[in-house]
Order: sequence, then C-alpha cells, then structure tokens
Amino acid sequence: MPAVHDSFRLDFKVKILDQDEETGLIRWAMVPHPERYECIDLDGEPAYRDRFEGFIIPQRVIAEAAPTLTGLPLTFAPPLIKDAVAYIDSRRGPIAHRLAGGAPPAPAADPSAELLAEMAGYEHEFAIISIDLVSSTDLAGELARRDYLALIDTISTELAEIAPLFHGHVLKFTGDGALFFIPGPSRNQQNDLAIDCALTMRGLIYRALNPQLAEVGLPLIDVRIGIDAGAASVHVLGSPMSKRGPDLIGEVVNLACKVEGAGDAGDICIGGVAAHSMHRQWRDLLEPMVAPPNWQYSDEYEEPYPLYRVRRNVQ
Repeated sequence: MPAVHDSFRLDFKVKILDQDEETGLIRWAMVPHPERYECIDLDGEPAYRDRFEGFIIPQRVIAEAAPTLTGLPLTFAPPLIKDAVAYIDSRRGPIAHRLAGGAPPAPAADPSAELLAEMAGYEHEFAIISIDLVSSTDLAGELARRDYLALIDTISTELAEIAPLFHGHVLKFTGDGALFFIPGPSRNQQNDLAIDCALTMRGLIYRALNPQLAEVGLPLIDVRIGIDAGAASVHVLGSPMSKRGPDLIGEVVNLACKVEGAGDAGDICIGGVAAHSMHRQWRDLLEPMVAPPNWQYSDEYEEPYPLYRVRRNVQ
C-alpha cells in the first residue's frame, strides 16, 4: 500500500537579508514559501498551515530542524530545455518528415538498460510516467499498415527524445504506449521533473503531432498520461538463451499504469505519493479527481488511494 501520508515536502523561498557591495557577498535566508503556507496561531505558538495538505508545522520545529541540514549536499537537476513551447514548435518539421517516411532507420540502442544494469540489486526511488495511445486498436484498423507504423514510430521517437531532457529514461515501449522512469536526484525533484516532462509530452502530441496528421489527412490522436512515485527494485530478469535484461520490480510501476488508466483522453493523472511531493508551482495546476468505480487501491490507512489531475484548462 502506498504510504501517501509520508509523502510531503516543505517549499522555501530565498529571502535576501543584506549584500556587501565591496565583496559582493550576499547573506540570505530560506523562509517557508508565503504562497504555500499561511501563518497561524497554534495555542499561542506561531505556526504554518500548508494550504495543499492542511497539516500544521510550528515555527519552532523548522528552527530546530535547520541545524541538522548543515553539511548536507544540495542537488539541482533542472530540465535541459528552457522553453517547452519553443521545443514543441521546433519538432513539427521533423515529425512531418518522419510521418512521410523520410527518416532512415536508426540502429538499435538501449542506454536505459545500461543505466538500470548499473543499479541492479538495489532498491531506488523513482518517478514513473505511463503514456497510452487512446483507442489504438480502432486506429490500427482505420489506417493503412504503412501509415500506422509511421505513426507509432513517430510517437515513440518523439517521446523517447523528450524523456532525457527531463533526466528521464525509457523503461519499455508497449506498442501503443510507453513507460518512462526518472531516478533522481531526489524524490521531490524527480516528481517535479515528471510532471514537467508529461506536460511537454502531451503538448507535443496535441500541438505538434496532431496538426501534422491533419495536414496529411490522417486521424488525430488522443493520449492519457499517468504519474506516480515510489520505491522499486532493479533486477536482471530472463535467460541469456532468449532475453535477459534489467527491469523495475515494484508496486509503483503497476500503480502508474493504473493511475493513467483512471483518466480520460487528454488527461494527466497523478497518484497521491507523487502529487504530495511536488513543488507549489506544480501543485497549483492539480485538482483532486474522483476515482473510477472499479478503483481498488488504498493507502496505508486503508483509505482510497488519492488521485489528482492536471486541470483541464492547463495547456
């Protein structure tokens, strides 16, 4: 059962205290982000209320915890693109070229498997992205075989090229979809990267691929995307007589697929563990969603495992 109530983060904002004009040295402090936390009185003691999670943290708890952070490394892994919209626009030409069969076959390569092989034998924290082509069976029946193969090849290529821009990797292709994993550098950052990556993937489908499909008279497509996070073990499976390679074993992989399946066409759905560890700027984009009637997943308190959805007016 996912421990959703153990998944939360503290968001801080840098406050400049003063600056020495001669040396250029700046003295600064990290303060709880005012757009996330409301200052309240808790039985005569100052405290912060998290407006997303609802929990309350006394100011003294944060002050007492601050010295324990001394010496800990700071990690920062920003996306490798600064403007997702510009990136999506830049892909329209290559997409049109590939749909027309103009891209030569590339040699087989699997750097993701090489990374997983290095991680084999241990448990790690991952963010998992599951993306699925909606009604792919109907689409395969509508299109000529050549057109359908060109479409699947284009989708898989474009999505696979987006993932590394957000420090992600392909776990596997499923014919009409794919699974991606982001292994770090921290739980908080991997979940922020996952939603950023998912938004870019969705944007590419609807704002770059579909316009090109319309130009050549092919049906437009829809996708669903699911995100969740948690621990998974990396194990090498199979036999060298046929196929043997590393894979992720853990509830989080299956749950990300179930989260994706809970949405409608165009949705980005997010499980509670991933959502509760996202930065304020991403949490502002989310809304709670009602689980489907057949939803059978629960949290550590046997309550229905919470689901969130990127608000449908977010592009």
